[in-house]
Amino acid sequence: MKLITAALLVFALGAPAAAETDVRLKRLPSAAYELDGGFEVAASSGAVWAVLTDYEGIPSFVSSMRSSRVRETRED
Repeated sequence: MKLITAALLVFALGAPAAAETDVRLKRLPSAAYELDGGFEVAASSGAVWAVLTDYEGIPSFVSSMRSSRVRETRED
């Protein structure tokens, strides 16, 4: 999920394609994967938060995304 989030930020906020990124992929015992990554972007915290929390709007940022929907929202 974090890689998707990073990609969203790059496309939505216009970060340069050559921005330094840090990505780590780990296979978990449950046969799932954990993906962790990060990069810096020159954008306001409000703009970054708007992209990070716009799950239903992902298809407008990522053309290959067929659909995205929020199944549950939590206060925390």
